[in-house]
Amino acid sequence: MNPQNDQGNSEPVGGIINRKSPLYKMFPVPHAVLVNKKFTAYKASIKVLYVYLAKYANQFSYDDGWFWRQSELLVKETGLNIKTIRAAKIQLIKDGFIEFHKGKYDPESGICHPAWYRVRGYEIPDENEQVPLDENDER
Repeated sequence: MNPQNDQGNSEPVGGIINRKSPLYKMFPVPHAVLVNKKFTAYKASIKVLYVYLAKYANQFSYDDGWFWRQSELLVKETGLNIKTIRAAKIQLIKDGFIEFHKGKYDPESGICHPAWYRVRGYEIPDENEQVPLDENDER
């Protein structure tokens, strides 16, 4: 059954999202990360990379959370240059927001295996690391 609203389209009705709705194509980004003090201080490019990695984790990750992505695709899809992606990746790894295993070149097959990523942040962080949403937030 595809629920429809009063106008007859497939927007959410009663908390259900129709698979044909553009809202069905959303992906989760951990709120705890977005309000983390370290994360909020980042440049926009680092935040963009993290959000794209969260998107890829949602689409492509195995049960253990790991997924692979080629650097060329990151450049194309994020609009960031490779130098910016490397710097952002280093910062995200250093601060524990992602895990990373470098891809390797196999000289026998001539294949360059892509890098592996795991997005962190779905765990609840220490409350001291969070930035209040507003002055009335009691965290």
